[in-house]
Amino acid sequence: MTSRTGKAVTRPSQAKPSQRKTSGEAAAKVQLSRLSERAATRGRAVLIHGEQSAGKTVLAIEKAPKPILVLDSDNGLDSVIGIVDDDQVDIWEPANGIDYTRDDLDNFRNYVKSGKWRLDYKTVVPDNLTAAQRPIIRGCMEEIIGRMDPEKAAMRDPDVPSQQDWGKIYRWMDQWVRDIRDVKRRGVHVVFTAGTKEWLDTDSEVQRLMPDIEGRERNQITTHMDAVGWLEIDDGERFLHLAPTGAVITKIRLPKSRWYQIPESIKDPDFIKMMKVVEIVGGEQVKTRQATSKKPIKRK
Repeated sequence: MTSRTGKAVTRPSQAKPSQRKTSGEAAAKVQLSRLSERAATRGRAVLIHGEQSAGKTVLAIEKAPKPILVLDSDNGLDSVIGIVDDDQVDIWEPANGIDYTRDDLDNFRNYVKSGKWRLDYKTVVPDNLTAAQRPIIRGCMEEIIGRMDPEKAAMRDPDVPSQQDWGKIYRWMDQWVRDIRDVKRRGVHVVFTAGTKEWLDTDSEVQRLMPDIEGRERNQITTHMDAVGWLEIDDGERFLHLAPTGAVITKIRLPKSRWYQIPESIKDPDFIKMMKVVEIVGGEQVKTRQATSKKPIKRK
């Protein structure tokens, strides 16, 4: 039996005012911003895909705001030696000095996310996603197989992911891309590059020239970008296609008031010309030409 004391419990005659409203208002003052402020201070996330030697790395780096941080996963920086200020370009090197691993890419992502570099770099260039995906696939497969029973693990080929394995690979790479893309919130431009390959567009059932990325990320990555351009060399001249076509995956996200300024392609493109087109506000007309005549190939 529980005994009770006869001592009266003292209760306040009036409840203390809640601090939630005050703290909520304080948080709002920190987190609220004007759309015009965001448009003026944010960077842009762009993906450039194209055939080998089309000049993707040069386009991404040559006239980009310096200093620049580069993930050089396929030694593409060799093409810009002598045409940029080498002291203004920093390279994220593999830990072993030879080949990138998934840990190298994870460390690059964590460094970029930390924001400790924000006063050091004005442009971040992951070059390129086609090459970067290989250590991602290998790292994910090693992790998956390492958790298996030894007998089952001995039967698995790390170079042949199953459908379930591809799900893990997709989730890891998709998060990696989005985390790096989001540094544009700090006012930094992020320029991804990738190879180009003819893939089946599962949404429309037609063959298109798309970023050369394995798995579902090939279709998903364009949704993460403010602009996707296809870089082409035609009769010795370079063109960056931005307007959507039936044959090539391209895209540009702009306010409705600027739609009329979107060119089908930019002749002799460089970073400055590209940003004049894809920036949220302002923008100038650049030399253009008609879109590629390539036609989509219907699946039989």
